[in-house]
Amino acid sequence: MDRPKAVYEWAATIEEGEMRNQVFLKIAKMIAVQDPQNALSWALQFPEGPGREQALHYAVFQWATRDLGAATNWTAAIPDTHLRTSGEVAIARSWSVQEAEGATTWAAGIPDPLGRTAALKTTLLKWAKVNPAAAAQWIGQQGVSPVSAEIYRSVSGGLATAPPAVREAWLNSTSNAEWRSTGRQIFEVTPADPHRAAVPPKG
Repeated sequence: MDRPKAVYEWAATIEEGEMRNQVFLKIAKMIAVQDPQNALSWALQFPEGPGREQALHYAVFQWATRDLGAATNWTAAIPDTHLRTSGEVAIARSWSVQEAEGATTWAAGIPDPLGRTAALKTTLLKWAKVNPAAAAQWIGQQGVSPVSAEIYRSVSGGLATAPPAVREAWLNSTSNAEWRSTGRQIFEVTPADPHRAAVPPKG
């Protein structure tokens, strides 16, 4: 870590502002790819602010890819609420790459409302691309609310260029007529990508 530490100390001499935050974040990403645990310890030395949260988010994401349990336990012990939420969102997103259904169930338990919504938009989209019927049924079971409607719209937007079979399975498994209409309008505005391989959806 000597070289990254030296780079960090150099970056700390840059005048405070967006440029320094971006330099800090790039360094954190560089370290996290090779050694996410050390990157986490290092990221916590960042000045408070969005850059610190982004650095931690990226490091936790990389760690969860390698050791989900350890990353989850470490994140749960973070005393700072904002940093803990950033870590929880990172875990959900990392997990969803391998197992989107489990990640979605876990993300639904994130205490912070904004963090929970951000995580679910990612995990549910991952799930919907693999099993659109099950994903649509799950969000429908969460009840009708502005937040659920927002998540549904976000996922529909993410599926806008998905194969037609995936989009139809998503719509046909949506029990809420208003949501289904919204999803269909989104799909009509953005035609499916004809060059994308059509993978038969589950469900």
